[in-house]
Amino acid sequence: MNSRNSFAVAPRLRKLLGVSLLLPLLGAYLFGAALLGALVPPRWWLQTPFYIAAGILWAFPAIALVRWMERDARTSRNGTGADETPR
Repeated sequence: MNSRNSFAVAPRLRKLLGVSLLLPLLGAYLFGAALLGALVPPRWWLQTPFYIAAGILWAFPAIALVRWMERDARTSRNGTGADETPR
């Protein structure tokens, strides 16, 4: 057995951990974006791209976390996603 399989997490626990991480991390991101947004000069042509980028960038780590939460139990056991059922 390799070390990757020894850290498998049950799907229910994975979802609990994911939600428990997602909400505080999203709150911290929003707080940080608001702090940085206060440093942007009050000109619409500077603030608009900042807030568009800040509004989009949070999604990439969130998508990765949600994919990890929704990963099939077979994937966490053998690391390939292949069905282990013999044919």
